[in-house]
Amino acid sequence: MNDPFDIVRADVEQSLGGITQLHQRWQHLLQEGTINDEFQWTERELKSALKSIIWDVQDLEDTIRVVEKDLARFHISESDLHQRKDFIRDARNQVEQVQAELSSPATKNKVAAAQRKVRPSSCPSLTRICVQMSLPSLFAFL
Repeated sequence: MNDPFDIVRADVEQSLGGITQLHQRWQHLLQEGTINDEFQWTERELKSALKSIIWDVQDLEDTIRVVEKDLARFHISESDLHQRKDFIRDARNQVEQVQAELSSPATKNKVAAAQRKVRPSSCPSLTRICVQMSLPSLFAFL
């Protein structure tokens, strides 16, 4: 029988790889000031993946607590237990670093600045001109 910890660890490792890719794409869009549907989708997916990893890591922590009470019963050495704890700590640190960047004041300022750039200015837009002019006048204007 496979060790359930190893199965969940494999899932967490795969998920961490996925958030790495999402995080890189999110950072790229943020740096470019591209706060569009893709940015919002990427951010939502990233936050969702982070929550999922946190739940898996919490499950792993629960298994550690059970195993610690009776190492002999589960045939796990102290060394293996420490490796498992290290994995959990490292996974949690990765998640927390991404979460901190997502919610940092610097990130919020970049998003706000990029959103201000895409808002229409007080100058009249072509749409407003079209509404104000009759169709024949518009063709004469163009």
